Amino acid sequence: ISFKNSIKEIQELAFFNCESIEDVILPKGLTKIGKCAFFNTNIEELELPASIKKIDSNAFEDCKNLNTIYAHKNDELVIDCEHAKENIKFLNTIENMLDSGRTFKQINQIYKELGR
Repeated sequence: ISFKNSIKEIQELAFFNCESIEDVILPKGLTKIGKCAFFNTNIEELELPASIKKIDSNAFEDCKNLNTIYAHKNDELVIDCEHAKENIKFLNTIENMLDSGRTFKQINQIYKELGR
């Protein structure tokens, strides 16, 4: 599933037990993922937008296939979800960006967006 870029928050329980969900593309302006929002979905990999500030408790609980969550390093990010904490890789290193399947051109664009 993908979202319009105008979406700022994914509400609590939004996709609770939606086991058919495997791929998610989060909007660039997203700031919060609510409690149990993706509980027991089949997401395998996820990239959080740089705008994200809060991931509530159990947002990704029972997502047994979710092994990697890519995120931009963000001092304002608060993660209350243990599953997210255990599987997050910050895109602040070239190695993690390459692991995410990005090309050098894409990595360069990310650095430009971050003002580096």
